[in-house]
This record gives sequence, structure tokens and C-alpha cells, in this order.
Amino acid sequence: CTFTQNVASNQGGAVFQTGGGASLTLENSVLWNNSDASGTDETGQLTIANGSSTVRYSCIQNYSGAGANGNISSDPLFEDADGADNTAGTADDDLRLQPGSPAIDAADNSAVPVGVTTDLDGIPRFVDDPETADSGNGTPPIVDMGAHEYPGCSSTCGDINGSGGNVDLVDFASFAVCFNALPSSSAACACSDLNLDGAINLLDFATLSLIFNRSSTNTLPNCP
Repeated sequence: CTFTQNVASNQGGAVFQTGGGASLTLENSVLWNNSDASGTDETGQLTIANGSSTVRYSCIQNYSGAGANGNISSDPLFEDADGADNTAGTADDDLRLQPGSPAIDAADNSAVPVGVTTDLDGIPRFVDDPETADSGNGTPPIVDMGAHEYPGCSSTCGDINGSGGNVDLVDFASFAVCFNALPSSSAACACSDLNLDGAINLLDFATLSLIFNRSSTNTLPNCP
């Protein structure tokens, strides 16, 4: 889950737990820039008023438990948390992770519910970023913290070699090497899965052909 920019008048801007028999388990989640009467400190993100809690492999702002159980308190680097209109909670908010986010490849594979294979956008849930050293729990690929999986490719659509120029024969050659391979096998293959469906196939080739010899202004998966 991802919780951001929620507000409570007292405590627990994102999560408030009370009740003698309550037991909270929070895993693979991001709680960031939520607030309460004390601002955006730990209680603004998470307040355990009564009961027990288990927090693992989560990114929580100002969290005193960071450094244990896979938890971190570093900025998750959302793309644009309040969107172009600068208003949280509207349709243009973008809570996807930027390249270099500490939440990438940092969660716990075993905490993902059985049968869940995609993220909130329908992107494959287990995708490794070739530029990131896995810091989570499990066998690579490692799941990301939060509701959105980083697709593992930050280049513009079709620019597989990251040259910044037009889609050319070098990009086609890289694509050919990756055809039918797993997107997580290399940076080039991550960038070859143009529709981010977890496969590099003729659908991706058709898109790549459409933008040959020109530069796309879009990033994955908004091709071409």
C-alpha cells in the first residue's frame, strides 16, 4: 500500500490503531508526508495507541524503527505526489517511484499475497531494476515497497540503448537480442518491454516499428 498526504486532527495521519485486542501487520508499504497535530513526524504516519504491531519492509517518514526488519525512512521519491494541479487526492497524482528510489527492490517477496502478480497499474509486480542493488527479502526479482512497481526502465519509449536520439538500428538490434527473453534479465530487456506486460513479443515489435527513425516524447508504458 501507499499512504500519502492524509491528515488527522490528532494522531495517525495515515494509520491509527486502537483497541486492546487489535493487531496490526504492515508490510511492503510506503507511509510518507502524512500529518497530524504534531506535523509529519512518526505519529503523523503511524500511531499505535493500543495493541500490538508488526512493521516490516516498509518506508515510513521519520520512523524510529528504520534499520530493523527491512524498514527505511528515506524519501521514496514519488514522481509527482500532488500532480500538475498541486492538489493531493486528484486524478493527476503520480505515486510511481522515480529512478533511484530506495523503495525499489527493497520489499519482501513472501509478503505479497498469493495470486497477486501485478501492481495498481497492471505492471508486473516482480521486476528488478538493473541499476539497483536488491536490498529486500527473497530471490530476485525483488518486489518494491508501495502500490506501484518500478518498471526497471527510465528511457523514453523505444530508445532502448538510452542514447537520447531517434529510435535506430542499434535499438532494433538490442530489441532483437531480448526478443522472447525476460524483461528482468537486463537493462536493455527491461526497456524492450514497451507495454510493460512482462513479455517481449510481437506487440512490442509493432510499437517499435511505428516509432522507427523518430524520437518518442513518452516514457514507458505510454507508447508510442
